[in-house]
Amino acid sequence: MTDDHTAVGSGRYSFDAAGMEHVASQFEELALEFTKAVDNARVIAVTQSPASDFASGNNAETFRNSGSALVASLRSRVE
Repeated sequence: MTDDHTAVGSGRYSFDAAGMEHVASQFEELALEFTKAVDNARVIAVTQSPASDFASGNNAETFRNSGSALVASLRSRVE
């Protein structure tokens, strides 16, 4: 990568083929991590109660709400 500061306040960068491959690889890894995060949030969003007692049901509901909020938050970052 080279840094070309030809004008005050504006820099331009250029990449060689290896640099572009590295940047593309980093974005692909980020996309994979994001997909995994959404998948994990979906699992949380459908968590079932481990038992039929009140506390278990309440905890599961809280987990589901948190999972749904996390999915929505992650999706909003895509937009």
